[in-house]
Amino acid sequence: MCKSYYYYKVTDLLKAIKAQKSAKWYYPSKEEKAILKTLFAFDVTPPDATINSVLEILLTYWDGWTKKKIRDVWNYEKRKGKQAEDKIQE
Repeated sequence: MCKSYYYYKVTDLLKAIKAQKSAKWYYPSKEEKAILKTLFAFDVTPPDATINSVLEILLTYWDGWTKKKIRDVWNYEKRKGKQAEDKIQE
């Protein structure tokens, strides 16, 4: 085989790896958002048992869900709600 064949194979592989890295954002579906809303009722971090049950359900939609991602979504939502309350009080 010639060198150019290997060069193109390596370049294609590098392009594929770069595409995977750039596609790191995942947007939850409406169903997933509805499931996540059950966690927003908690004022403090939800217990592990609750997070585990939500995780089991969410894994049926996308296998990339983790406990950390669920906690991150909860923290983001709480911060966003707190900022909205602060603006209203101003």
